[in-house]
Amino acid sequence: TKAAGCRRMCDVLGVDLKDCYAFGDSMNDEAMLKECGTGICMGNGDPRLKAAADHVTSAIDEDGLIRAFTYFGLL
Repeated sequence: TKAAGCRRMCDVLGVDLKDCYAFGDSMNDEAMLKECGTGICMGNGDPRLKAAADHVTSAIDEDGLIRAFTYFGLL
């Protein structure tokens, strides 16, 4: 699963999962968004995922990634 992939990546890199940001737009992303420290749903995402996310950004074709990076001070 994507959540398992995030856990594995964090283990390999020595990063705390709580310090990770996950982006998704469909329900197959839900576990990943919940497992990572900050779960971000794209504006074009499933309404159920939006409800489960920590933050909802703009749609991918409306610069949603850059807007979220800016919002969280990552850029």
